[in-house]
Amino acid sequence: MAVSDSWRRQANRRGLTAGHSAAREIGEVSLPDALAFCLLLAEVDRPRFDRAIARWHARFVLEASGITVDEDALALSAAKGLAGFKTRDVAVQTLRDLARGYGPDAIASVLAWNRDDGKMGVEKRV
Repeated sequence: MAVSDSWRRQANRRGLTAGHSAAREIGEVSLPDALAFCLLLAEVDRPRFDRAIARWHARFVLEASGITVDEDALALSAAKGLAGFKTRDVAVQTLRDLARGYGPDAIASVLAWNRDDGKMGVEKRV
């Protein structure tokens, strides 16, 4: 499932309230879209990020058929590391690798790191 145009516009503008409203309009948010929302929260609302990334991780593990306990723990640590400036690069690479093995391919495309402005972004998916 692709990110809705409305949600993508709101997320790209870093409008937390508008992004949250658009996510509610969509209803069931895909795993990649939920990760994109977590990335937005990491930048603007850390307390909500912690809760949201824990929920995202739980969904990822449930949908990742065959994931081991060690990989589960690695995914949680990497997901939490997305909010940290010093840990972000390693977290992104780790989640990309795990997503290639277990998750939807779209997860890797969500993890776009813009080194020019130091912000995580939502890549436009076609």
